[in-house]
Amino acid sequence: MRLQVVKEKVQFWIAWKMPRWLVYFCSVRLMAHATQGENGDTVVPELTAMDALKRWGKSSPEPEVSDWWWCKNYKKWVYSPGEKPFGDCTPSTLNIIRKRNEHF
Repeated sequence: MRLQVVKEKVQFWIAWKMPRWLVYFCSVRLMAHATQGENGDTVVPELTAMDALKRWGKSSPEPEVSDWWWCKNYKKWVYSPGEKPFGDCTPSTLNIIRKRNEHF
């Protein structure tokens, strides 16, 4: 029990030491996440902070690394699950390994 209290105090200490601009953009990110996908019809001014936090806790898992492609024409990584994106793109190493293992 004591360790949990100390952990929470450390978390609050870190949160209060964060720059205001970073906290602002984190809150914008939280609200954007809470109003997309199946909750896309939510009116932002009517969304409470607690509802937004609940939706953040139910967030979908991060995309697999194997679904990322390096595109030379864009000079950046592109997320494209299941299929190759348009242009001169090379799959990530894990995508190559996954495709190779499907054949064995």
